[in-house]
Amino acid sequence: MLLLRYLQVSSRFGWSLANLVALLRMNLFTHRDLMAWLDKPFATPPDPQDNPQATLAFA
Repeated sequence: MLLLRYLQVSSRFGWSLANLVALLRMNLFTHRDLMAWLDKPFATPPDPQDNPQATLAFA
């Protein structure tokens, strides 16, 4: 609860604690920067295909 409260206070978006918890649960497996998401929660997530770690080089 202390970590959730810290995230609520440190964001610039007007979160209620219940909304923050609900949206964190919905976006739990989305790879994004947490602090950027807290300020702009309704922005589209980055495309996972842009991640160079996901590519495999078979030679």
